Amino acid sequence: MYGYGTVVAFADELGEDEHASLLNETLREEKETDEKLSKLAKQINSKVNERSDHTEVGGRAMNKKRAEQAA
Repeated sequence: MYGYGTVVAFADELGEDEHASLLNETLREEKETDEKLSKLAKQINSKVNERSDHTEVGGRAMNKKRAEQAA
């Protein structure tokens, strides 16, 4: 994303307004995508962490501490 800012600055300096506008639009889209992917990653990681706090012993799901005590 940093690269887009640099290229937009070059386009502005060269008077390439149309190119600068398109690059700014792409940069905005990249930022939106980054935010969406970050939010999705947090949701996925949260679910994975919930599952990793549990294990299965004898066909029954229990939290890790109880599983260690049962072993």
